[in-house]
Amino acid sequence: MNILFVINRLIFGGAERYVNILSNSLAEEGHNVFVISTGGVTTSYLNKKVVHKKIDSIPGTSRLDLINTAKAIETICKNRKIDLVHCNSVTAFRAANLAKRITNIPIVYTAHATEQSKLPVIGSELDTKVDRVIAVSNFIKLHLKQTGMVNGKAELIYHGVDTSKFKERTFDQDKRDLLGLDRKDRVVMNVGRLEPEKGVDNLIKAVPLIKQKGNHIKLVLIGDGSCRQEYEQLAKNLGVEDTVLFLGGRGNVAELLSIADVFCLSSNREALSFAILEAMAEGKPVVATKVGGVPEAVVNGETGLLVPPANTKKLASSINLLLENKELSKKFSANAKRRVEKYFKFDRMFEETKEIYKKVLESEKVYA
Repeated sequence: MNILFVINRLIFGGAERYVNILSNSLAEEGHNVFVISTGGVTTSYLNKKVVHKKIDSIPGTSRLDLINTAKAIETICKNRKIDLVHCNSVTAFRAANLAKRITNIPIVYTAHATEQSKLPVIGSELDTKVDRVIAVSNFIKLHLKQTGMVNGKAELIYHGVDTSKFKERTFDQDKRDLLGLDRKDRVVMNVGRLEPEKGVDNLIKAVPLIKQKGNHIKLVLIGDGSCRQEYEQLAKNLGVEDTVLFLGGRGNVAELLSIADVFCLSSNREALSFAILEAMAEGKPVVATKVGGVPEAVVNGETGLLVPPANTKKLASSINLLLENKELSKKFSANAKRRVEKYFKFDRMFEETKEIYKKVLESEKVYA
């Protein structure tokens, strides 16, 4: 197959991670894979066999950007004999849909969030123009159904992680030393973009409450974003700037997760987090907000603890419980690993996605 992925940018984020791992795996399997984006720090993570076409801008509100992106898609489709276009944002879909008027190449759209419901015109275009929609969680699939946007075209394919990268690890003080961590430090870790919807400010506000219980912690934040300076200032204002470590975007997440005692996802909204699946694969007890597709991964009282979003007190008390109750943490860790192995492996995600491609292309042959 000749497959074109379209995404706004390639940064540290869930949709971007999705495009990286899918395109790399398809290329390794012998397919011809192309990616259109505005570039970004994770462009270098693309397999050398993947052809990346950098464009100046993905369409937002500008009609000119929409047309230019559509032209770039049209050109690649013609020159590279593309069989299928896989879009990973609303704006990418709009451009691909415009190009489709000329290329007539089928479109698969992965709904990574509920952004498509904000624009009625998008819902109409998805309903009539897209060939298949992949929902990354049942929460997203239900949302699409309730808003009547895809009329039976949506299929659930959970995110998957390569569990072979996550192994039982012994305590490694050398890794902790690199981050300036003492042996007595208990590590609470969050992986995600520093943006308002991720609720990291609530996690930072929970730090003084965690310390009140006498737990000697370090909050390690992996990720970057527009709120970083604001959150650094918040930590200073709360007097916990020495407790909160801002590491920025990192590629070695599996290694860093190995030093965590508790993983915490504090999002205000979330489709399904790769980071939470990786933490579970690493066997880390999880505290997470009960939003979006998170409860499909984290079963409250079985693989972790779920708390209401923006509830700092509940966040702090749940983290303290896992830091203090070793048996409960051990139970959650073992159950989390089993749940990821059963429902969230990359091999399953990869095969199911290829099956979607196959169905779409076979349908095109029937109606050609």
